[in-house]
Amino acid sequence: MKYFFHFILTIILFGCNNSNTKSTVDKSNKADTVKITDTTNRAKTEHSQIAPQTSATLPKEFSADTINRKDTSLNFNTDIVYLYLKDTTQIKLKQLVYKIINSKLQEFKKQLSKPAKDKANPLNADADLPSSFEAFYDNYYEDNNIASIRYIISVYFSGGVHPFAEYVSINYDKKTKKIFSSKDYLNVKTSKDTLLILTPLEKAFGLLSENLANGNLWGFYKLNDDNFTITKDSISFNFSDYAIGQGPSMLDCKISRNEIKNIVKLNYR
Repeated sequence: MKYFFHFILTIILFGCNNSNTKSTVDKSNKADTVKITDTTNRAKTEHSQIAPQTSATLPKEFSADTINRKDTSLNFNTDIVYLYLKDTTQIKLKQLVYKIINSKLQEFKKQLSKPAKDKANPLNADADLPSSFEAFYDNYYEDNNIASIRYIISVYFSGGVHPFAEYVSINYDKKTKKIFSSKDYLNVKTSKDTLLILTPLEKAFGLLSENLANGNLWGFYKLNDDNFTITKDSISFNFSDYAIGQGPSMLDCKISRNEIKNIVKLNYR
């Protein structure tokens, strides 16, 4: 875990800025064009605590399996916590969590197996240190209809300057026993609906979108990519390293569920 927490020290925090923004939204698959004029100070981005709880502190509805392993053939360490519902009728969630996390592990091992292209790089001062793959949850929620888990996947390649991290969202419908998407959860049809999502994101990250969105805020924030998780009081849109041009920094933006309740589909209210 030491590599990951070394990385956390490099996180870039975004604060308030007094500049005004005027952006045009050309949202794919939506008929409306939306204009956002923000004349207020930009809101601070909410960052979640990146500190996993132990199984002993989990609420009674959840359980977790932990794996700590060293692969001597490829010289890497693995630390994984698989979180799932304890209810045996929801065993499908456990299977999905294992499948999703293990697929990320396989991607990492595939990359690790490739010949190193940068062995002569003077920055590779720690080239003899093992690589690492870490996966743990930092947010989880469940109610009568759903379970929502946010994972942080951190990978470090031996000799690298720092690890790379990403958020992985697992949103599970208890009735269908399937992963549900943002299109399943939200009913966004009008310009007003769109503003409920985009306005908080622009207040948090408008300094980035000004130069990088190219007039398509919906696409810039990757809102069709299901990069969201749900908590008791909010829906969180999550952005992995480099996702919206922010560099090696994990960002999220939380929007009150009460503010968007009218666009949440009835079966999830």
